[in-house]
Amino acid sequence: NLSSFKTGDLVSVMLGHDGKVVGIKSIEQKIGSMGEYLILGNLKTSDKLADNQVITDKGTLTVKDGLTSLEIGVKYQLYVSGTMITKIDRKENSTEKYSVTSVASSLIAYTDDAGKAKTMTLPKASLYYYHGVSVDYEVAAKAVRAYSSIILTKKSDNLGYDYAVIVDANFGEPQVYKADNIKLINQFKNIKYNYIYRNANIQETDLNAYDVVYFVSDIWNKNTFVYVYDKVKIGTIKAVTPDILNPTGVTIDNVNYTFSKYFNKARLNNYDGSIDGFLTEVKVDEFKTLVLGIDGTIVDIY
Repeated sequence: NLSSFKTGDLVSVMLGHDGKVVGIKSIEQKIGSMGEYLILGNLKTSDKLADNQVITDKGTLTVKDGLTSLEIGVKYQLYVSGTMITKIDRKENSTEKYSVTSVASSLIAYTDDAGKAKTMTLPKASLYYYHGVSVDYEVAAKAVRAYSSIILTKKSDNLGYDYAVIVDANFGEPQVYKADNIKLINQFKNIKYNYIYRNANIQETDLNAYDVVYFVSDIWNKNTFVYVYDKVKIGTIKAVTPDILNPTGVTIDNVNYTFSKYFNKARLNNYDGSIDGFLTEVKVDEFKTLVLGIDGTIVDIY
């Protein structure tokens, strides 16, 4: 069946309970109609998006495989069929990018493209976008904080700005600090960051096993700091919800905790062919520690 498909084909896949493909069929691909779209967000700005989705001024769209990444804050002429971006016709404008380092009252400190430290107040523009929606100047100005990203586009006559897009600091993937997490340890060695924060500024030697670590930055990774979250829930698991075949969470003390999208669910339902069927680290009536991320979801269990 796979021999009839090639890279770039638009398909629908059917999944089994284990998330593996059990069937595949072709979808007739239409180029759709062309229109102007302003890109307001992607996976970096919203954890709820898939890596091939973008937020535009006309709603959330899926980007066809193989297309060039669309830049936040830029207007494009795009071909769209339904909710699928099928083709990029052209980029319509250029943008000014500001990586915020700090904010004092209305004064915004930022790093320019040459790496120089400068200050400004948020310029006046015809439109402001924050969290993917249009807001007024006062809301936009208050939204700017350290590690925010500001994208500005000038009017065609270069007299003033057409619009501004404000993006919150980007919290990277939650990672659990453990001796065997080589990926995270290498990040500490190879990424330049300003400081590590857990209730106060700390050193890497102050990190504890099972601390949840986030690399936080603007969307261009110009300025970065490390945020450490250390909240856990300890107790006896009373339920795996909805069931062990398709687990989305566990219940402790009558509270249901859901799994983070970054939690490795393979640890919960490795089928071994035995009578019991599943090798699992999580069972009802077991005493466990849930490692929680900043959104309250389960990042790890031990």
